[in-house]
Amino acid sequence: MEIIRNELDNLVAEITLTLNPSDYKPEFDKEIKNLSYKAHLKGFRKGKTPLSAIIKMYGKSVLADILNKIISTEINGYIKEKEINMLGEPLPTSDFNGDDINTKEFLPLSFSFKIGYVPEFEIKGLEDDVIYESYEVRINKEIIEKEFQAIRKKYGTAIILDKTIEKNDFISLRVDELGEENIVLGNGLNSEFGILVDRLSDQYFDEFIGKNKGFQSVVSIMDLEKDVDRDFVMKYFLNTEADTNVNKYFLATVEGVKEHEPAELNEEFFTKAFPEMGITTEEEALIVIKEGMGTIYKDEGDQITQMHLLESLVNKNDFELPQDFLKEWLESSQEDEKSKISDKEYLNFEKQLRWSLISKSLGKKYNIDVQGDDMRAGAVEIVKQMLRSYNNYPGIDYDSLGELYLKDNPDREKEVYRKVYSEKIMENIMDSVTLRRKKIDMEEYDDLVKKMQKDNQ
Repeated sequence: MEIIRNELDNLVAEITLTLNPSDYKPEFDKEIKNLSYKAHLKGFRKGKTPLSAIIKMYGKSVLADILNKIISTEINGYIKEKEINMLGEPLPTSDFNGDDINTKEFLPLSFSFKIGYVPEFEIKGLEDDVIYESYEVRINKEIIEKEFQAIRKKYGTAIILDKTIEKNDFISLRVDELGEENIVLGNGLNSEFGILVDRLSDQYFDEFIGKNKGFQSVVSIMDLEKDVDRDFVMKYFLNTEADTNVNKYFLATVEGVKEHEPAELNEEFFTKAFPEMGITTEEEALIVIKEGMGTIYKDEGDQITQMHLLESLVNKNDFELPQDFLKEWLESSQEDEKSKISDKEYLNFEKQLRWSLISKSLGKKYNIDVQGDDMRAGAVEIVKQMLRSYNNYPGIDYDSLGELYLKDNPDREKEVYRKVYSEKIMENIMDSVTLRRKKIDMEEYDDLVKKMQKDNQ
């Protein structure tokens, strides 16, 4: 067995693995012999099938499996041993395929793979003399007044309107459990609850938009809202225990669009809306709202600042990448083997790759470490964002929902890890760079967000 590496250019190399018959034939003979003990072919007693018949029927697939295992083990072992910092995965470049497998004559076999290297680079854009804009959203009287009116509605009297359903509406639904042939069960579960239209799953969103009170639809209750699990549905939609047996489908009836008439400006309203603050007048309430919104819009401004920093760092760090190799690797991973990566798709991928390499380098520089408490806090933040329309519901245990979000779900664990890791990277960047405060109004803020979203499409 021999492995040779040939440098094709600065960031691309070819690895060739050569196997002698002695590297794979003993394992092939062993597997064929084991099969002969188990095989029961017509005309032969079990365990007495000639090896030639076994090889004829199973030889190619057995040898292919053996070769794949050896190739994977040896190539990955070589990459690890040589500490090769690699981009993507090795790309096969040899013409060998299943039809080339010969179980009659065992010869030396060669397999070649192209690999791309992670470039070495020094991060630019974090020098002491580099200044970045730090955005602060200006809070005007109109925004404060709008928030005050929203609070009045929140604590006002709930009313159900018979109006056409729109994207941002909060609708009241009644659901009744269905049995066979979608007939409502007389003793089935039924419940009433509210749901934000924008939170409906894609399959139901279009169905409810534009409809009115009385509209009915057969829905899969567990799939009605996106990104929620069974425990949430059972507790907040069906108002029952998590282990209760329920059928999949329910009849959903629109009771109407739920809105609130503004509360009167009296002691009861101020006590509920601003508990333990001693607020008794509208003027005092507006001052408190302004302070609270200052915190909220500081966070909004920080998000814009962080997006701007990310864009700037990606643009400043234009280190060389093996573009041809990366395009080839991307195309090889497409379901359609003939699919080509467009220039726009590649540029978006390259931008994400550059940031990934930059953040990995910064993670080492800042000694970033994501612990269990970080993961739990990150999961809770994701759940709160998902359930933002239910913040007024009493008894939502976000800690428990955060644990459920992570439980036995490796994909979500990776998602939360990436989120927390990225946040820690950005916190360290914000602390280390020089920021120049720039005040912007809401219109400018909205325009900046739209521009950045468009640039990243």
